[in-house]
Amino acid sequence: MKAKKVVTLVLAAAMAMTASISVAAAGTRQLTKNNPSDSTEVKAHIDGATGAVSYIIEIPEVVDFGNLTQPETNENSYVFKPYDVTAIEIKGLAKDAQGNATQQVSVYVKDENATTMSSNFYIANTDQSKDYKLQYHVFDIEAANITETTPPISAVTMSSDKGYFLKGFTEQGQAVNGTLVLNQNQLFGQDLQAMSGDYSGHMVFYSEIVDKT
Repeated sequence: MKAKKVVTLVLAAAMAMTASISVAAAGTRQLTKNNPSDSTEVKAHIDGATGAVSYIIEIPEVVDFGNLTQPETNENSYVFKPYDVTAIEIKGLAKDAQGNATQQVSVYVKDENATTMSSNFYIANTDQSKDYKLQYHVFDIEAANITETTPPISAVTMSSDKGYFLKGFTEQGQAVNGTLVLNQNQLFGQDLQAMSGDYSGHMVFYSEIVDKT
């Protein structure tokens, strides 16, 4: 009887101890008399690509005025060539509470040799022994909308080394359907044999993300 009574007491003590111990659920911690203080880690993650602004602006590889012709009279003789600058993709621009973009991708353009003191657009004879160049103008509209009084983008002073402001893009699909214009009047009265050859130059485009203007 004594042995049975001792076993009963031991079992009763074990049950009492088990009742006083609570196992913490997975992912939790417990504050107790013996552990009155503990900490909870608060954390988050930001993916490097999430919220980042990305854009693709498409510019032409080549615009070719083709074969130029010497005018017979001292009159204007324009050659018009279209060019397009298009927003293929724009993502992540900041927006206001109404969902309107508060940022834009600003695109500028200038002649490869332009400075704020000399900022016209030129193509030059690729034969370095021939010091000839022809000026052309850049318009940000289609040829059909250009009149004798329509100013090219270079009608103002180029105030930045970035170039002339062309357009602020805010969404995919926006485009500048512009025109390059060369007046063949520059050839009038010139020695074509001396000027003959290929002419080339480069328009340099620059883009940046800025607050919308």
